[in-house]
Amino acid sequence: MRILIVLFVFLFFGCSNKNEINEMVLLKGYYIGHKRYNANIYMIKNYDKKKTLLENIEKQDTLRSFFLSIPEEEAKILIKQEKKYNKELLLAKVHIKLNDSKEYTDYRNQYHLQFFDTLSKPIYFYEIFDDYKSFKIIELYNNGLNKEGNL
Repeated sequence: MRILIVLFVFLFFGCSNKNEINEMVLLKGYYIGHKRYNANIYMIKNYDKKKTLLENIEKQDTLRSFFLSIPEEEAKILIKQEKKYNKELLLAKVHIKLNDSKEYTDYRNQYHLQFFDTLSKPIYFYEIFDDYKSFKIIELYNNGLNKEGNL
């Protein structure tokens, strides 16, 4: 009986909310005009710090990516760091909280083939834009990729 209770408690508290994204990502901030900023966010599931960034991307079957409108302060930090480290995509740990009734798979998406350095990966871009509760950069690293491209 104790094992069943422990298992129940583990499952109950161990499950994350489906409307929250708390992952390592590659991200790029940019100005879109009219005092508005967007970010492209590429989620790297199960990021392994013992492997290189490209090895972590390579082990992904399909990447999930998000278009978000972000606050000016966050965008300016990203743009400054991109220039400082000469990277187009920065590695970061982020926390995104979507609206309570939403999961990222509820949003319209586009399918693309994306290049990360020499790797080509299929990607689903989810168009979230302003439809979320919060976006926070937990930690921003000086690691990233120099080039990004579409096919």
